[in-house]
Amino acid sequence: MTPRGTWTDHNGAEWPLPSPTQRLQFRTRSNAAMRAFIHHRDNYTCRRCGFFAGVPDGYTGRFALPSDRPIVVDHILTLSAGGTTHPDNLQTLCDPCSASKGNTDDVRARRHA
Repeated sequence: MTPRGTWTDHNGAEWPLPSPTQRLQFRTRSNAAMRAFIHHRDNYTCRRCGFFAGVPDGYTGRFALPSDRPIVVDHILTLSAGGTTHPDNLQTLCDPCSASKGNTDDVRARRHA
C-alpha cells in the first residue's frame, strides 16, 4: 500500500503528493512526473472526445506534448469546487474540451474514472 502523502507513477517511482489545493507547477520534477503519469494512464487520449495525441518516446512531463491539438492535465472536480490535486482527481483533456469544460465539475469524467 502506498504511504499517505505519496503516489506511485507508471514506472514504479514514488513521489510526494503536491499541495492538494494548488495547481501543478511543471518545472518541478515531481509535478512533471504527475503530468506524464496522468497522460500515460489516460493513454495520451482526451477523456471527453477521444482525441489521441500520440505517445512520445521518453516523455517526462516537463513540457506540453507537441500536437496539433495540445492535451492538458485537468482537475475533474475543480479546485474552486473543493477538488484536490491528486491523481484520482486529474484527467487528460485536449485544449478545446478543457476550454469548454471551464471551471465546472466534470460529472461525465467522474462517472467513468
